[in-house]
Amino acid sequence: MLLTVGAEETPCAVLFDVFKRQAHMSHSELAESILSTAMLPDGRSVAAHAHDRSWLSRNVVHAPVDVAQARLFADFGYSGARLCMRLRSRRVRPMGAEEIYAMVTSDAAREMDSALEAAGEDARPYRNLLERIGANREYSAVDRAELALVLFVAAGCSGSATSAVRYTLSYEQRAFGATSPTPPSTQLASRLHAPDAENSGLHLGLIRVRDGYIVGKPCWVDPTGEGCVVGFLATGEANVCDVEQDVSSCHLRLWFEDGSWWVEDLGSANGTWLRPAGEDGERRLIAGERFPVGPGDELRLAASTSFMLVEGLPG
Repeated sequence: MLLTVGAEETPCAVLFDVFKRQAHMSHSELAESILSTAMLPDGRSVAAHAHDRSWLSRNVVHAPVDVAQARLFADFGYSGARLCMRLRSRRVRPMGAEEIYAMVTSDAAREMDSALEAAGEDARPYRNLLERIGANREYSAVDRAELALVLFVAAGCSGSATSAVRYTLSYEQRAFGATSPTPPSTQLASRLHAPDAENSGLHLGLIRVRDGYIVGKPCWVDPTGEGCVVGFLATGEANVCDVEQDVSSCHLRLWFEDGSWWVEDLGSANGTWLRPAGEDGERRLIAGERFPVGPGDELRLAASTSFMLVEGLPG
């Protein structure tokens, strides 16, 4: 069940709280920048209620995520860009671009993570996109601040990590002509130290491997489904995004077909390598071509992320 009225952990509550604590912006000031001009049954616009503390608290700041209405909010990109400019240009306590970026990527990012998870969301795509925005050296400090703020606002207003990520990627494409590229593996070097599955119901699981040790639980792929996509910004219930930054947004696909499990590199920036079970060597997959895989095989995505394949049943 999603959070109830008054819970401080809703994504929208985090949004308002962070702006109040770190940007010294009152709830009504923030509401002026993010509420829509749509008309309500009382004959007034949503934005006209920005200074009605009781209405704002009940219907926006502390409203349960499951009853939040998208029509209450203006376009996230417009709101984020407007807030960025407002924070940088105000006469009292102006904030620099780096300060704005830090505001939404440090403690605030962890608070938003927790709020999204509490609302039943997988927050990893949200965190991953924040990292990728910060790693894009082609953007100016102002560009990074604006994009991070757009993502933060979208997450707070929508209560959905998936929706926020998809919106921000679309906004980035419209505003900057492209999305942040997958960084080369060399940029992360310093950070790195088949029975019949369809009939038996056996799933193929991906288990993360770090420094030769298995970590975490398997991410199971259903042989009767459409498979899964593994990538830095792979959204969707069956997809896997527990990867490092040099892994592409949608890096590879794993699925069951014709009695076998298959893997395909989706044109990743830094490549995929397959080490078959019982073999020492590995080979790089050719993008766009499918390769058979099975339990015991190991997949390495770029320089930083490895998965062991196992077979079993979820739970």
